This record gives sequence, C-alpha cells and structure tokens, in this order.
Amino acid sequence: MLKLTVGVDPDEEPALVSAAAVGLVLDAWRNSPLEDIHSEDNGPSDGEMFAQSVYLYRKAKTALTAARKGNLRPMFALEGMITNPQRRWAGGSSFTLASTGADLAAFHEHVESRLWYVRSVIEEEGWRAALLRKAFSAVSASHHYGMPKWPHLVDGAMIRLAAFESELLPEPLKDQEAARTALREEPDRLGIDALEWLIARGFLLQQL
Repeated sequence: MLKLTVGVDPDEEPALVSAAAVGLVLDAWRNSPLEDIHSEDNGPSDGEMFAQSVYLYRKAKTALTAARKGNLRPMFALEGMITNPQRRWAGGSSFTLASTGADLAAFHEHVESRLWYVRSVIEEEGWRAALLRKAFSAVSASHHYGMPKWPHLVDGAMIRLAAFESELLPEPLKDQEAARTALREEPDRLGIDALEWLIARGFLLQQL
C-alpha cells in the first residue's frame, strides 16, 4: 500500500524512515490543537507552519534513526522542541506559542501522548513496526517535504516561477537555481516570506 499510494518501498530503509518522520510530525504536531491556534488572527502564518514542519521533520528523522539502537533521548528532546512555548519557530520567524496567549494544555497533552505511543511501539513491537505505523500516517501527505513526490512538486513550482519577472519575486527566489536547491533540500532556509509567497500562489500544493 505504501509503495502504490505514495511511492515508499517499505524495504528501502531511508525512504521508510523519511516517510515515518513525516507521519510523526503530522500526528504529533500538525493534526492537533495547533490547528485552532493556526486559525487565530495572532496564530502562525502558512509560511511559518511550513517552515516549522520542515524543521521538525528533520528532528523527527534524527530521533527515529537514533531509536533504532535504543536511544530514545532525541525523541524526548523532540517533545520539548514542539511544546516549548518560548521557542522561536524556524525560517527566521519570531512566532512563539506563548505569543498567542492560548491555553496550551490540550496541545501539550496531545504531543506527549502521540510521542509516548511511538516510544511504546518501539519498545514493545520493535523499531520497524513503529516506522511502518508512522509511515502509514503519511499516506495522505504524498506531496509533503520528505516524501518521494516532493522533488516533482518542486520542479513544477520552478516552471511556474520562471513565468514571473525577477523584480516581482521575493529576494530569496530571484536566483532560481539556488531556490530550486533550497526547496529540494531545506525549504525553511528560504525564509517565511518567500515560503508564504509560494504557498499563497499554490506553488507548493500542485504537481506536474
């Protein structure tokens, strides 16, 4: 099913770890009470959400890789990164959870429970079982950074970007080859303004 729906071969470990990291971030962070915070006027923008999801994906991938050898400390560290109300988000954002004034108890409980579940599966059923479960959580996210289809989405975005005059583009997107590389490898380094510009025009939601 993973191979047919999102192009992830479960026998290819790097692809499975990557998809599991995407699924972990979706389950523990994105599909949570954070959505209510995101919808508020003082909540994070779409660009900030995207940059932070990319950053957390990398941390989740590191945590899952470490867990293979029984090291769960990075998983606990990931929980702290997600729930720290004073921590500034990625992409040069100044947003913090504390800045919203929201009651974060439900969000913290959600994150804690989802990461506890992953640690429990690793300890009781094994590392691969945990990866498979989290990878299946990413089935609805085939277009996300970290999934096999992401490079194709970037290629499509760059074709559409080429139709714009350089002076109309945010500064990080004017060098289009550098922008392509950043989008493929570390989209958050483009900064939230450039990501917001791309998202507002649907460039990161479409494929060729």
